[in-house]
Amino acid sequence: MAEKVLFLEPSSALSLFIAQKIQSGPLVNMIYKLALLYDRIEATFYDSALIETVYHSVPPYAKVDSFDLLNTMNKVPEPNGEIIADLHRAYDEPEDAEGGEYAYYGIYTTLMKASETKGHFYTQPSFREGFLAFCKKHKPDYLDLMKQSFLCFDILKLIFDEQLSSFSPELTLNQIKEFTPLKIDFQNGIFNLSSELSGSYRLSEEQKNYIRKKLAHEEQELLEFLKPENLNKFDISKVEVAAEITSMAMPFPLPLGVLISFAQEIREIREFNKKGLNFILSIYVLKKLANAPAILEVPKCKICSLSRGEIEVMSDEECDKIILSHEFCERHIIAYLNIRKIYGLWGKDLLLMMKKMDQLR
Repeated sequence: MAEKVLFLEPSSALSLFIAQKIQSGPLVNMIYKLALLYDRIEATFYDSALIETVYHSVPPYAKVDSFDLLNTMNKVPEPNGEIIADLHRAYDEPEDAEGGEYAYYGIYTTLMKASETKGHFYTQPSFREGFLAFCKKHKPDYLDLMKQSFLCFDILKLIFDEQLSSFSPELTLNQIKEFTPLKIDFQNGIFNLSSELSGSYRLSEEQKNYIRKKLAHEEQELLEFLKPENLNKFDISKVEVAAEITSMAMPFPLPLGVLISFAQEIREIREFNKKGLNFILSIYVLKKLANAPAILEVPKCKICSLSRGEIEVMSDEECDKIILSHEFCERHIIAYLNIRKIYGLWGKDLLLMMKKMDQLR
């Protein structure tokens, strides 16, 4: 599948990274949200120091780089005074403001690269109306590209505002790599909605309600599919993990890796794919990532640190205390889930059976 690439308009690129660096303004965290939608993000900068300091904060969300502005500029026709004046208006600046030619070459080059790669073009929301007017007058060949791009950003904003409002990338950078297998489902969900609603460059209230109803319906289908009595029909190794997707409250912290592994198994089921629930599943996993970042690091495992003999001489109270501490490694969390489901054990019997799993490895 072709790589999904986003090209940042130079002024907006600077605003995105500065907002992230100072943690202020409406564009805070926007670069991370965009990086979940695209595989690669590119912008034009002369300042290599800026690239080094801000670009390295974005991976592993997406590859971020600066394309060669100088070589591409050779293909750009020289602007006249009217074009520069209209470009200043697009930026809501005085017509005689400085920097018009640099902005022109940067924007034209970015649009060219986006068009050549079938990528998208990003400019911050306050500039979009002005850029559409400028493009319609001077660069009509790029108008559809702008509209498609802006519609995707509007859909992305709706999803994060209403489904993932607590997403905080700074808390989850170490875990985001785990989401990679599901990233394509999140991407395709946004892009499919964009294709379905094409023709506009921003969502109407009617379209927003359509997306809300569509996601609500898919959510109900997902919850129904993940019921244990339904999953038991399939060869799923971690049926109990379904509760972690459908509920934010679990009796112990489940490592994200276990959740991702379960989600990958679900995606392989033909009946699941027929229902088209991949997008809503990816949203649920992102919700887990957003809502429980602090519990993704599992503490030292109590079961690993105990011998079978030590467990044998423990009191019932001591056994219960260990179970309720929930300090298990990933392997023993899975053992806990399976033993509770199959045998319904508790206390010392549960701990001994969990320890016995070590001998079966």
